[in-house]
Amino acid sequence: MSRSAARLAALLSASLCALPAAAAEVTIAVGGAFTSLDPHYHNLTPNSALTQHIFDRLVNPDANLRPEPALARSWAAVAPNVWEFRLRDDVRFHDGTPFTADDVAFTIARVSELRTGPGGYALYTRPVREVVVVDPHTVRLVTAAPAPLIPAFMAALPMVGRRNGEGAATADYNSGRAAVGTGPYRLVSYTAGDRAVFERNAQWWGAAQPWSRVTVRLIANDAETSKNDPIGGNKSRLVATYFQVDAFQGIAMATVSRKQLERGDVPCWDGDFDFVLRFRIHADLLVM
Repeated sequence: MSRSAARLAALLSASLCALPAAAAEVTIAVGGAFTSLDPHYHNLTPNSALTQHIFDRLVNPDANLRPEPALARSWAAVAPNVWEFRLRDDVRFHDGTPFTADDVAFTIARVSELRTGPGGYALYTRPVREVVVVDPHTVRLVTAAPAPLIPAFMAALPMVGRRNGEGAATADYNSGRAAVGTGPYRLVSYTAGDRAVFERNAQWWGAAQPWSRVTVRLIANDAETSKNDPIGGNKSRLVATYFQVDAFQGIAMATVSRKQLERGDVPCWDGDFDFVLRFRIHADLLVM
């Protein structure tokens, strides 16, 4: 992400309506089609946004895109071509299985060997020549040459477990059988091309999540809904009326100028849904 794009994202975030404190469930509409619950099937933004409910990473990017601890509590280059990650010891998968260094080794091997789908995650594992499991909570990634971006790469790589992932195909993730992660939400149901439903993981290692249940709904495009719009093209109301959503993400319903963003003049709507998650900005407004 460029500096200007990051700045624009920050301006958007600062301008959005506050989240409702008391709501226990939320429905999010997305305009970009998600294609799978397999976290390594396709390195696509809608897929990543969806699977992050279920699967964690070793490292998370902070607000300035700098790595901060997630499943790994610390990391260091212990040799010019060796990165050591020390894992949290309080993490469990949704089925109760402990998360260990062996799951890191399994994940990296799976990404490197996956032959189905568009993929795109091999970029993050390609520098790794060997994975050494030192103990259940320590893993070393040996690279062919010095690789200073390994922590950043681990911030983009969802971790899966050997117990549920070994021998599992993409169809097993989509069916829910293998969609067992360490993330803040558990999968309830998934319908390709329509929706995914999650419930809060009370045992998650991170901070308590505000929603007990999250439903992500796909709205393919405005044209498919506008023909039934009784209120003159007001797509924000249309989504709330016909799809009963509390938030929308990536739908072309709000176009704001750079000047509006800079002065914080971004519209919020009352009564139709709980909050606006993301605005789509025309590409010509972005200076990449």
